[in-house]
Amino acid sequence: WPVCCLIMGCQVSPTTEPGPARALPMAEVFERSPLYYSVDQGQSWTPMGQGIPGEAQVSFLDTLEGEVVVATENMGLFLSDGHMTHWAPIGESLPGTKINALQVTQGELWVGIYQHGVFVSEDQGETWTDRTADLPDRRIQSFWKEGEWTLAGTDSGLFQYDTDEHSWVSLLPDRQIVSLFIQDGQWVAGTNRGTYLSADAGRTWALAHDSRAVHGTRRVDGNIAQCYINGDLYVSDDRGKSWREENYFPREGSYIYNIVSLGGQWLMSNNYGIHRSSDRGRSWQLIWPSEQMVFFEFLPLNGMVLCGTRDWNEYRGRTWGRQY
Repeated sequence: WPVCCLIMGCQVSPTTEPGPARALPMAEVFERSPLYYSVDQGQSWTPMGQGIPGEAQVSFLDTLEGEVVVATENMGLFLSDGHMTHWAPIGESLPGTKINALQVTQGELWVGIYQHGVFVSEDQGETWTDRTADLPDRRIQSFWKEGEWTLAGTDSGLFQYDTDEHSWVSLLPDRQIVSLFIQDGQWVAGTNRGTYLSADAGRTWALAHDSRAVHGTRRVDGNIAQCYINGDLYVSDDRGKSWREENYFPREGSYIYNIVSLGGQWLMSNNYGIHRSSDRGRSWQLIWPSEQMVFFEFLPLNGMVLCGTRDWNEYRGRTWGRQY
């Protein structure tokens, strides 16, 4: 598959036979690519990301006017050239390189930088405006912008920007807000004390399930997926009124990094590789075993999927090549 198809929107033929999976032996030490793409719903992956240093730890992916933005945990931002054959750094004037939040909305590129606050660019990262103002906590963990609402999740709580007062207002204090989104008018905040839901634009909040820490709370095909820090996965298809626990293996000593929908299939990553479900999370198959890198972020794009990676042992610190 030409890489340019990822941007230009080539259609995937239903009769196309996927190429052989490019899995490496479990114990083989290799040079990790920061980006990969798959044309067969995660069954096989091809490295990409020329121009992004190999040691980059990818956090987020998004599209911006036909380009792909890559946000990293240690090297700032990169933007593709339109054909996804090369990436170049952007945002070099920003005060930090630990990008903890990324969102593109209405042509604006918003980023949350840990210890520095919230910034926005309207010219593909050439210039930036500091929107941090009086935000009490600059340790950004998450961000969401939708219409009139601008929300920042921090280590100490959730804040909303008041455009009339040009200041930030506390909405959900005393919690680390690790993930944040709005879905069909419902506000969803994943925290170190569980997932919280609001039906009145953040004025009141209710604990969705239980108060255990989540690594992330995701939206998947209109569902809410809670990924707990211990690896448990709970999914709700009724706006958080009820939850079902989903079983998957292997999972020992790992939590879920990301979960996304792609053409009726769900893809999920943990420290053992990539799992896939064809029944909306009720059963899972490990389709890409890998304990050499972490598939940290997924981006569905034109029937395909991109993935940003990190070093496999970044968080858990187990030895490479563990067999199971």
